Amino acid sequence: MAIHPPLFAAIVLVALTAISAPACTGKPARVLVAPSATALPASGPRLVTDDLSRRVNLTGTPQRIVALSPATVEILFALGVAPVGRPTGADYPEAAKQVSLIGTIQRPNYDQIAELKPDLVVGNAEPNDPRLPQLEKLGVPVVLYNTASYTNVLRSAKTIGQIVSRESEADRAIRVVEDRLASIKAKLPQKRPTLLVLMGSGKTFYIALPNSYVGGLVKELGATNVAVGPEDKRYRGFTQCSLEKLLEKDPEVVIAIRPTNNPARAPSLLPTLAADQRWQEWKAVNDRRIYEVSPLLFLQNPGLKMGDALADLAAILYPQSFPKDGQRR
Repeated sequence: MAIHPPLFAAIVLVALTAISAPACTGKPARVLVAPSATALPASGPRLVTDDLSRRVNLTGTPQRIVALSPATVEILFALGVAPVGRPTGADYPEAAKQVSLIGTIQRPNYDQIAELKPDLVVGNAEPNDPRLPQLEKLGVPVVLYNTASYTNVLRSAKTIGQIVSRESEADRAIRVVEDRLASIKAKLPQKRPTLLVLMGSGKTFYIALPNSYVGGLVKELGATNVAVGPEDKRYRGFTQCSLEKLLEKDPEVVIAIRPTNNPARAPSLLPTLAADQRWQEWKAVNDRRIYEVSPLLFLQNPGLKMGDALADLAAILYPQSFPKDGQRR
């Protein structure tokens, strides 16, 4: 729903340290490249190049796949393939809740993975890049891909479709997302708003840069992201911002991402901002264009539900063109 200024004190976000988002690596990220787009044979030796430029040998079509991220789980189910393992929180679609757990996104349990006897482990390049040595000790092929942008998500879905011999299903799922974006773009008005996407704990603030996943969705919809600054070493696509610097900005729209869906684990950053008179003078505050959104679509799970994220974002940015009852989750 839209967040009105008088209600700021009642809003609760969760500390950024609880984020299950990509890039908490603490070291420079590897250069990510496009994986092989060559069609793979359904049987016999197969070779795939993942987004870390690793050439991974497969034997036929994998049958027992452990997924390391919610996005991977979602993509596999969308292609008609049920993984044998999933991380905590990867509970979409409903059938995913029946899949065995293998620890958290940030801390996979390698013993539990081994017990499932997978013939493939697949997940996001970040945050799993630093875990590669431990994953490779399992003696199972590991494929990691990049979901840091709209294009990368669709490309990754296509690659996974090739790996599991579900190319036509992947093409159909990708086409649904592409058609949805095309339909949205056809209705965009000429006037495009300025915007700021922020997260934090009330003491530490992070804003999404244009190269973040959500920043890329904003760009697809033509809005202007006013965030600038050096990329934070721990959180790819975000920059840390002091309260003073944050309050110097005056965007037309502000989106606050809840780092998790549990609102009771940490204080909100919004009451801290609301207590400052400069915040009360923001155009977005006075126009009641402050929104709080779920992390599932905009932070934690950049998968094929990206079409839903684009539709929700369009309703926030252009409410006259995309009216939506009960706006915002």
